[in-house]
Amino acid sequence: MGLLDGKSFIVHGAAQGIPQAVSVLATREGARVLAVDINGEGLEETAHLIEKEGGTPQTMLCDVTDREQVFAAVDRAAEVHGGIDVLVNGAMNIRVGPFEEQTPEDFLFVLDVNLFGPFHFMQACFPHLRESGAGRVISFASGSGTRGSPDHSTYAAAKEGLRGMSKAVARAWVGHGITVNCIMPHANTPGMVEVANQRGPDGFQNVVNAHPTGRLGDPYTDIAPVVLFLASDGAGYITGRSIFVDGGYSGFW
Repeated sequence: MGLLDGKSFIVHGAAQGIPQAVSVLATREGARVLAVDINGEGLEETAHLIEKEGGTPQTMLCDVTDREQVFAAVDRAAEVHGGIDVLVNGAMNIRVGPFEEQTPEDFLFVLDVNLFGPFHFMQACFPHLRESGAGRVISFASGSGTRGSPDHSTYAAAKEGLRGMSKAVARAWVGHGITVNCIMPHANTPGMVEVANQRGPDGFQNVVNAHPTGRLGDPYTDIAPVVLFLASDGAGYITGRSIFVDGGYSGFW
């Protein structure tokens, strides 16, 4: 038996990185997963990885900033899997640079994906999570806000907004048996590499060198297992929390 036997997941941002790892490992643990993303090529890779685990791949193109597309994805997950037990808010984007150079368009772009995306999905999933009786919402926030990363100002604002919204919704939905938590990861993902390298040719290595463990977390072995635990029946008494899964990186600042 798997940790998540019979549970229905919808995971957005699932074309790469941690959400992709969550989709694959949740399948390994017996869950049924609808993986959604705007990146069709990446979703094909996710489907292939799920198939290797013996699962039946279910993917759907979805722009998380488009409310109609979000509700359509949620409707499909509920129809195909007979309900939704777990929502994983994983899509992200970022604008790196000095705060004084960020434009309103930059800010709205970052808010649309990192804050409004989860807002749309949480509202769309609510009836199904309530019906589940043990619904789970797990979102990826960021230490950029808690640490105050100076070149991540708009991203930090969006992710701190997500944490605030999650805490409020956790209180509002606890009576329905729904838990709402945030993960604060620090991992070796394509997004992390891209952002770090915007700081110069040694950007990524400098991030690794600054880490107390001397490495970044692995999406499969370090981060996704924590998400799977929060999705499991054993985590029903944990809600409204922001859990740092970063090898002590934030704690050493």
